[in-house]
Amino acid sequence: MQNILIRSWKQVVVVLLLIGVDLAVSLPIMGATYRPFQWMTIASTNTPVLYPVIQNLSFVGGKPYLAVQTTNGQSCVLQCNTNLKNSTGWFNVVTITATGRVIHLTDTNPIPRSSAFYRVTGSF
Repeated sequence: MQNILIRSWKQVVVVLLLIGVDLAVSLPIMGATYRPFQWMTIASTNTPVLYPVIQNLSFVGGKPYLAVQTTNGQSCVLQCNTNLKNSTGWFNVVTITATGRVIHLTDTNPIPRSSAFYRVTGSF
């Protein structure tokens, strides 16, 4: 029990130190204030996204099925690559314009391969 209390206390101290550093280190850069830990902010689910965010990846009938958070009207492209060392090896699988907050993309004709990497790009 005492070990749990000590670990919990250490975690609280670390969080308080991070908050203190974040508040103390605010750098004015080009007229805006940069806060080093601002990226840790958790956004509301109703916040519009600037780029597609993959929420879930599953396989349905052996085909990859992605749930992607988007903004209404955003054009999303599911891309595939078999070798991440080849940055120009991405090819378009499907393009869709979002009509809601979450869209579902799937590779309907996956090529049999030992590995495949997927990404979603988007634009307005």
